[in-house]
Amino acid sequence: MSRTDLILEFVVDELLLDPDEGLTVDDELLASERIDSLGLMRLIAFLGDEFDVTVPYDEILIENFRDVRTIADYLATKLTVAPS
Repeated sequence: MSRTDLILEFVVDELLLDPDEGLTVDDELLASERIDSLGLMRLIAFLGDEFDVTVPYDEILIENFRDVRTIADYLATKLTVAPS
């Protein structure tokens, strides 16, 4: 299963405020209020647990968490950056 699929599955199964609503990788999450601020924190914890990444506070931006595709792209950059 791809990273994008894992993130989508987590969001649908654990975070959607309306679980009967369908979700694609390009659907807005925060602006459309599909997930709330607590859901965002749970998503960040999931990324840390599942992919062993840390999301710094200053990177918790709508630009990085707009939709599942954006989150997967952001995650890819975190995974390719060499530790300092």
